[in-house]
Amino acid sequence: MRMIILFASHRRIELVYGTMMWRRFIVLSVGVALGHSAFAGPAATNTLSDDDLLNEVERRSFQFFLKEAEPTTGLVPDRAGADGSWRENVSSVAATGFGLAALCIGAERGWIARTDAVARVLITLKFARDRLTQEHGIFYHFVNRELGDRMWVCEVSPMDTALFLCGALAARQYFAEPAINQVVAAVYGRVDWPWMLDGGTTLRMGWTPERGFDPHRWDLYAEHMVMYLLGLGAPERPLPATCWDAWRRAPVGLYAGLTYLQLAPLFVHQYSQAFVDFRNRHDGYADYWRNSELATRAQRQLCMDLHAKFSHYGPDCWGITSSDSPTGYRAWGGPPPTPDVDGVVVPCAAGGALPFAPMECLAVLRHLMKEYGGRVWKPYGFVDAFNPQTGWYSPDVLGIDVGITLIMAENQRTGLIWRQFTSAPEIQRALKLARFRPITARIAAAWPSTTAILPGGRVEGAPMHDQPRHALAVHLPRLEREWDWQTLNSVTACERQADVEENFSARFALAWDEETVQFRCEVFDPTLTNERPAEQLMEQDSIELFVAPGGDGLLPGATNALHLGFAPTGKDWEWFGGRRAKNVAIQTTPTGYRVAAAIPWPLLGVKPKPGLTLSLTPVLNNMVHQGEPVGKLWWRWHAHGARVDLGTLTLEGP
Repeated sequence: MRMIILFASHRRIELVYGTMMWRRFIVLSVGVALGHSAFAGPAATNTLSDDDLLNEVERRSFQFFLKEAEPTTGLVPDRAGADGSWRENVSSVAATGFGLAALCIGAERGWIARTDAVARVLITLKFARDRLTQEHGIFYHFVNRELGDRMWVCEVSPMDTALFLCGALAARQYFAEPAINQVVAAVYGRVDWPWMLDGGTTLRMGWTPERGFDPHRWDLYAEHMVMYLLGLGAPERPLPATCWDAWRRAPVGLYAGLTYLQLAPLFVHQYSQAFVDFRNRHDGYADYWRNSELATRAQRQLCMDLHAKFSHYGPDCWGITSSDSPTGYRAWGGPPPTPDVDGVVVPCAAGGALPFAPMECLAVLRHLMKEYGGRVWKPYGFVDAFNPQTGWYSPDVLGIDVGITLIMAENQRTGLIWRQFTSAPEIQRALKLARFRPITARIAAAWPSTTAILPGGRVEGAPMHDQPRHALAVHLPRLEREWDWQTLNSVTACERQADVEENFSARFALAWDEETVQFRCEVFDPTLTNERPAEQLMEQDSIELFVAPGGDGLLPGATNALHLGFAPTGKDWEWFGGRRAKNVAIQTTPTGYRVAAAIPWPLLGVKPKPGLTLSLTPVLNNMVHQGEPVGKLWWRWHAHGARVDLGTLTLEGP
């Protein structure tokens, strides 16, 4: 059986990009052309001050919510033409939440009369209370813009419901109108948060009447922090405080000397932070504000590092997050870069990161206006995405992408949405239950500015293999279930030998069925160096994989242990008796290489069953220059005389 290599697992796609997991690149309806007032052109915009520039970005973004929200329901379309020429008949519940926050900004800026803004908020909230399709108080991800009915066989989504509630609470706090207070209490109060736990300690990603609960959970770092805080602080049927500790602070990654909770699309570092003011707070695990700062800096550096492949990338032209593409919606980003990164520029990546790197993000917005002009700068602000290298420019905007740009621009200027949302009593209660406390001068003095992880402590809630220098044990899932990816770099490796390139890293995953153990590994290596014969794989850029049955590691004279090797040249090898893996597939990528292989159980001399233990470790070999020592990273390798301890894997059942 030839393996199809998919280096973003189904589980990780849904986890990292859960807010987007049903998004489709389909035009369901075309609205009539809308009239627009005159907009300043790119040339005029380039002469504006930074504050005036942000004001124009906000004003255009607000026009999307003002003109495109359905008048009778308040629901915001998932997408529309960037020039206002059409709108989709499908509404995003998350975009509607951003629209409620947008009305606060519009009223504050004088772009809409306060009385009109209040009327729009009430229309939206009352429709959500009375007509919007829901289950246990949780809304469907996508709904018909005019009727509120479920669309696209999508899921009941706690994350998208949370973003709707974020906008509702911000509007309640800002307008302070009794009528708004009453409707928000009804909508927020009926959410059955424990139902979405489904007997576990973390929330399920979704539910559908056809399939029941989604098998995957919000159990790793992602955009979900505000969802858990809303659940903890809920006035009725709240989540237990232990849920805050239950999700794992992982994966921890390193790039350009920066250590942070690392996920590829930049939006995951922005959505919760758009509403919760995380500045100068920590929860005993991490500084999530700094985490977003470091994620922003790392992605800017990544794009600069990719300049040789995509010449338009540079210090003033960067930004990759989930967006449109010529072939559909893509959940791309980095570091490490997702394999499909093709030179795309997504303006809302920098727009949504404005508070975390103001000068750098403003430079991007100004550069995009000046360099690409009317191709990217439209009546509703920036188009969703474009690629100067291929000449592709999206004709549309997406509600969530316009929304994050608008909210973060206002937060950078005045902190308006942070101030309103974080002042809500429910959020104040949740922050206390999650044990957030100030970052004192003593803590700050001991906390390196290049890491978001609390110094001196482990990342609580994370398994041992996500801890620096403690790669021990992992559960090995069945093949039909998720792939549990592990990050391996100079932070998460058990040890390192010699020097590796600063941005050298990898991730690997395994799964099993009745016939094989299947191994996948993706390596980010900016400079591949391979001029050695295949039998000298360990002396060049390559992957070595050690596998043995049982939990005792490599034993002297073992006849059922394997030592496999894979090089980006396409060569593979086996040192212990020539017993090679099956279905080996090796492919170079713009950012390194990736490997897939299957290990038949007979090679290990055991029969698979749940609870069976294996010893295993991958070793990554990295050569910077030919003739120099090879740097190595490995997951677990500890010699006891002739015996070597490896990491341990335990087979899980269905």
